[in-house]
Amino acid sequence: AVNSAQQCVFSGPTTKINQLEKQLQKEGVRCRALETSHAFHSSMMDSIIEPFTELLKTISLHAPQLDFVSNVTGNRIKADEATNPSYWATHLRETVRFADGINAMIQQNITLLLEVGPGNVLTNLALQASLDPGTPVACGAKRVKTEVISSLPHPKQSSEEIASLVGAMGKLWLYGAKPKWSQFHLEKRSRISLPTYPFEKKRYWLDPMPAEPKQVPQNSQAGTQIIIKAEEIAKAFQLMTGLGTNAEIRIPLTSTQKGAEPCHIPTASPSEVKTPQGLSVQDQVAEIWKELLGVSSVTPHSNLMELGAHSLMMTQLLSRLHQAFQVDLSIQELFDHPTLAAMTQLIEQRKGVKSAPTPEAFQVKMTAPKGSSTQDQVAEIWKELLGIHEITPHSNLMELGAHSLMMTQLLSRLHKAFKVDLSIQDLFDNPTLNAMTRLIEQRSGMSPAKEDNVDEILQALEGLSQQEIDKLLNT
Repeated sequence: AVNSAQQCVFSGPTTKINQLEKQLQKEGVRCRALETSHAFHSSMMDSIIEPFTELLKTISLHAPQLDFVSNVTGNRIKADEATNPSYWATHLRETVRFADGINAMIQQNITLLLEVGPGNVLTNLALQASLDPGTPVACGAKRVKTEVISSLPHPKQSSEEIASLVGAMGKLWLYGAKPKWSQFHLEKRSRISLPTYPFEKKRYWLDPMPAEPKQVPQNSQAGTQIIIKAEEIAKAFQLMTGLGTNAEIRIPLTSTQKGAEPCHIPTASPSEVKTPQGLSVQDQVAEIWKELLGVSSVTPHSNLMELGAHSLMMTQLLSRLHQAFQVDLSIQELFDHPTLAAMTQLIEQRKGVKSAPTPEAFQVKMTAPKGSSTQDQVAEIWKELLGIHEITPHSNLMELGAHSLMMTQLLSRLHKAFKVDLSIQDLFDNPTLNAMTRLIEQRSGMSPAKEDNVDEILQALEGLSQQEIDKLLNT
C-alpha cells in the first residue's frame, strides 16, 4: 500500500519481508513489522483470486450511481471496471494506491474529506497525503488546504457516537457543505411563546481611568499622602505573585508625577545561538521537520503530531537529529517535546548551549508558578502538547485534535507534574479540562486550588504605606 509520499507498506512471505527489513535498516531507512492475519495485496493471495472471481460472476453487478475513487487504479472508477468481476478480485492482490486516490481528488479541487467509520486512521493518512508539496493541482487552479473530518469516536473513547456525528455535520457545514436538514430534523417541531424583552436600561459601559493618580490613605506616622511609584508596584507584584523578577509587567498609569509614568520591566534578551553555517539550532531543526514532513513552512508553535508525524517518522527524526547535533534522544522525549520551540530547547539543553530567544521569553511565564492551581498546570501542558494558545475549562481534548500517541505523551507529563498514575481510558473518560483536573485532584488527594485575584492584590498594594512597601521590597 502506498499511503503517502513518506509512508508505504510491503506485503509478502515472512522470509522475504525479513530480508527486506534488514536491507532497509542497512541503508538507513526506518521500518517496522505490522501484525496482520494474512499478507493481503501480495502473491500469497493468488490462490483465492480465481474462486473469488467465479463467485462474483453469480452476482449481478451494475454501474455505480455514486462516483468514487478506485484503490486499485488511484483514479475515478469506470463503469466497465465496476461491472467486471475480475476487477473486484484484483482488490485482494494489487497494491492499494490510497495516496494516488487522494491526489486525484485534490487535482479536481475536492478538498473536503469525511472519514466514515470509527477512529481517525484514514483521516491521518489523508492529511499526510494532502500535505505532500509534490501533489499536482488542476491546470490554472490554486492549491487549497484540504480539510479532513472524522465522523465517529475512537473505540476507547467514552463519548457518544451521536455527539461525534452531529459535530462532524457541523464541521462539514462550516466548510461549505449543504446538509439536507429536512432529513436530519425528522422529529416534529413546533413554535413556543417566549417572554418579551422588557428593555430595562442598565449601563454596562467601561468608564475611562481617572486622570489623577491613586493615592493611599494618610500615613498615620507621617501624616502625609504618599504616591506609589510604578516601579515599586511592579516589583511588589512580582514578589507577591511568585513570578520572579525576570517577568515582564506593564502597568499603565496616567499620572504626570515624576516616577509614576508607565513602567516596563523587560526580561534579559539572550543572544541567538548560531551554528558555523549561520543557522540557529531552531532553524536547523525546522529544516529537518520540513524535509521529513514534506511541508513548506513551520512555526515555533507547530506541533509534530498535528503535522501528520507517525511512529516510523519519529525514528527517522531521531536519526537526523543525532547526525545534525550529536545528541541521543528517545522517542518518548520527542512525544514530550512535540513543538518546534520545545524540541529546540531540549536539544540546546543536551548540547549545553544557551537557548535562542523565543516569543515566550518576553512574556510572563505562568507554567506552574508557585501557587498555580492544578487546572492552570494541566492547561499549560495541554497548550504545549496541542500547540494552541487558548483553553477553557470546557475544552475537550478529543475535539482539539488529540490522538493516541499524544495521549501517551500526556500521561507521561501528568505523572511528572502530579505524581499520579492514570490510564489512557481515564483520559478518554475525562476529556475536558475540568473533568481531568478533578480526576487528578482526587487521585493525588488534593483539594481544588483557588485562582489568584489580581485585582485584590493590586488593591492591597494601593493600601500600603511607604514604610510597608520598603519592607516588602527588601524581604
